[in-house]
Order: sequence, then C-alpha cells, then structure tokens
Amino acid sequence: MKDTNSITQEFLSLYDNLAPTLFPHSLYKVTQREKALDLVQETFTSTWEYLASGREVMHLKAFIYRTANNLIIDEY
Repeated sequence: MKDTNSITQEFLSLYDNLAPTLFPHSLYKVTQREKALDLVQETFTSTWEYLASGREVMHLKAFIYRTANNLIIDEY
C-alpha cells in the first residue's frame, strides 16, 4: 500500500498530464468551453473522492477517461 504523500503526488502528476488532453475531448463532446472545463474539474474531483475512500484503481488513466465519459453522458 502506498503512503498518502506518494498517492497525492501521483495524482497531481496525472492531473498535469491528462487535463490538457481531457479538456479538448470534453469540449468536442459538449461544445461549450465552460461546461467542458467544469466536466474536467468534476472528473478529477470524483476520481480523487473515489481514491480517498480507500478504493484502488488498476488503470487510473482509463478510469479517469471512463469517469469523464460518464459525466458527459449524464450531461446529455
């Protein structure tokens, strides 16, 4: 099991790497800039809450994209 600090650093690194690609993906789907930004933020917030509850994810990048796509579907 990883310590909290390493999980936090890994998550922040993942945010830095994925947010720039997740935004255009979301924007393409919802076509509104502000809504796409909100979806990206909500994606990472939901993912963090999921991880903070003690659950583990094997493929975090895939999990984040699945979360984003589910939020986009919910938007429609």
